Amino acid sequence: MAITENATGGIMESVEQEDQDGAQVFGVHVDAAGTLLDVKVRISDGAVTQIDDDGSGTGEGDGEHED
Repeated sequence: MAITENATGGIMESVEQEDQDGAQVFGVHVDAAGTLLDVKVRISDGAVTQIDDDGSGTGEGDGEHED
């Protein structure tokens, strides 16, 4: 929870375990000032691998980012 909130400045709404290109990640939905974001956090080391605008909310998300 802290990893996604620090990376986005938002508040976590939900989380689920997912597979992303063979790596296990947490898919975390975050509300960042009214913009819903889908944040991928690699389970093995806690790295944020992707941040996407979830397509809901205000639509002012910051797109996709990769580390």
